[in-house]
Amino acid sequence: VEVPEDVAFGGPPRKARTFRFAYDRVLGPQTNQLGVFDAVRPFCQSALDGYKVCIFAYGQTGSGKTHTMLGPPVGGNEDDAGILQRSLGLVFDGVAHLEQTQDWKFELSVEMLEIYLDGVYDLLGDSTEKLTVRETLDEDIVVENLTRRKVECAEDADQILRAASRNRHTAATNSNKTSSRSHCLFALRITGTNGIETREG
Repeated sequence: VEVPEDVAFGGPPRKARTFRFAYDRVLGPQTNQLGVFDAVRPFCQSALDGYKVCIFAYGQTGSGKTHTMLGPPVGGNEDDAGILQRSLGLVFDGVAHLEQTQDWKFELSVEMLEIYLDGVYDLLGDSTEKLTVRETLDEDIVVENLTRRKVECAEDADQILRAASRNRHTAATNSNKTSSRSHCLFALRITGTNGIETREG
């Protein structure tokens, strides 16, 4: 993709540049929620295979990040489901298949936090205090005292996700009357073992 630069009038004279960006895939404005999910579906299998994966939504306020990830805040139908709901369903389907056919045993848990005004807050716990973030000797990033909840099915995880989402900071903007005013991180931790090997995703 090539994007020409706009040169402001009144500044020092210089030639406009053209910026070039490379993407694996570009989804048009007509793409629905299922089409967006299909682009990231392989990550669900990677998580079950023991890899750490991340889906990162980035964009300006009101551009649809929360809708893409979570779907509508209330109501809606199956077609409106976001990436997280669809991913949870696919992961739990995969867990059930592996447990039934290959003698795997899995434990799944979820965490959810927000970053708001340079503070980190737990969206699943009762405390509203800022949390401490530190780096371990193994160079892992740890959020101290972050609540982790065990989940048994996609419905459990989705209910927790919905409840935690209601705790986020929101405020009105010119483009969205309930715009999310924070960055949000939802983590699904997967640990599986078959007696011979252990996978953690």
